[in-house]
Amino acid sequence: MEYLIFAVAALLIIVCLMGKGYLDYKQDQKIFIKKLYENYGVLPEKEYKPEQYATISHYFERHKDGFYVDDITWNDLDMDEIFIKMNAAYSGAGEEYLYYLLRTPCAPEEEMADRERLITFFTEHPEERVSCQYHFHKLGRCGKFSIYDYLEYLDNLGERNNRSHYLAILLFLVTVLIMFFNLPIGLFALVSVLVINNLTYFRERKEIEPYITSFSYILRLLEAADQIGRLSAKQLKEELTLLKTAGSSMSSFRRGASLIMSAGGNATGNSGGSKG
Repeated sequence: MEYLIFAVAALLIIVCLMGKGYLDYKQDQKIFIKKLYENYGVLPEKEYKPEQYATISHYFERHKDGFYVDDITWNDLDMDEIFIKMNAAYSGAGEEYLYYLLRTPCAPEEEMADRERLITFFTEHPEERVSCQYHFHKLGRCGKFSIYDYLEYLDNLGERNNRSHYLAILLFLVTVLIMFFNLPIGLFALVSVLVINNLTYFRERKEIEPYITSFSYILRLLEAADQIGRLSAKQLKEELTLLKTAGSSMSSFRRGASLIMSAGGNATGNSGGSKG
């Protein structure tokens, strides 16, 4: 009877802790959304570690087409400080694109008019603005590298075979079989196989971690595109159509990456969003 009481009490404690965690999460979300409404247009206060700031330029470095501000001029104008003051983005993709815009200021008149249209829309429609910011916040950042660094990792992934994994499974079954005939030798062989498998797992996990992080961030990016694509703002019809089309074209990647993530676990990424 005592064991039953203890089990019920332990279960209640776990349920209470889970409930408190959920309520705390919802409260944090409400506070964050309230700040999005109240702090619009307020200069952000952010601090960057050197390694964090070093990756922000990587989108620009891969898209140096046409005119751009060279490094000497950029530094003479102290544009890093201006970027930091302007950067209200909550996503890694957003702040990389903002940096790109500042490094490539010569835009066609039509493009400038389109940007002004979007700025005006989000200024006058706080509900849609906050909805987008919230999803960019959920997208967050992708850790210590730029998203474009991770995309390069995917390009270099190549083909991998599973022979070593099949061999590990076979050896495990063989050691179990040996135990029926000679228990001491079988146990020793089983422990040896388990140790080798664990060492192999941690070695390979370190090698593939950048790829897992890549899949994780791209899946979050697609999820953010799905959520933003559900907005019913007719003024954003063109942008929302592009999001839906791009998301549909990635359906096969989404299925494959989801399988990998379910097997390998989610990689971490810092939360953060604005123009993503």
